[in-house]
Amino acid sequence: MLEDGNSRSTFIGKIIEIKNDDEFVVETLDKKNYIIVDITEDVMFEDGVSRDFLIGNIVMFETIKSFRVTDYPLQHNVIRIIANDKDEIISVDSRETLSGYLGVFPDVVLDIDNRETTVKEKNIVAITLQETDASYEYEKETESVILISESKQQQEQYIEHYWAFAAIDKGVSEIAFNVLDSEKTGDEKINFIINIK
Repeated sequence: MLEDGNSRSTFIGKIIEIKNDDEFVVETLDKKNYIIVDITEDVMFEDGVSRDFLIGNIVMFETIKSFRVTDYPLQHNVIRIIANDKDEIISVDSRETLSGYLGVFPDVVLDIDNRETTVKEKNIVAITLQETDASYEYEKETESVILISESKQQQEQYIEHYWAFAAIDKGVSEIAFNVLDSEKTGDEKINFIINIK
């Protein structure tokens, strides 16, 4: 969900260094960022989440109003710990993985086989498409849905392309992508329908 007036992000990653009882370093699952996590008395824990942070644990946390105290790694103002468990135990659904790539936690994920959804205002809709012989280009902004994040991840035999859209106003919106082959023709389109209630 988008939060008015606040910049919230959800991250998931592996603890790679324990600085002290209340501070550790996380490498995000996409291996793009190292983040210092400082556990203050204001940090909320989801029910059942362990407060015992160990090297190798997978943690998921929400931040607000991130700030930089050094050039690297990034320091974030953590407000909530969502998960903390051993790597082999935690189960990560696709939305949690996507949040690491897109910087926002999607409410709904669409793909080539699932192209229509109904959401509430301010929900986040993620779209994932695999690129092999062709690539996809987002065509245009719509009045009720706006692009807020985009990411590509190289897989073994293809590129996984991700987009995150914020549902702004009620109504039905169509998100169109041009299909570009090696000649960049863009004659074919793929459409997604977002019904915002």
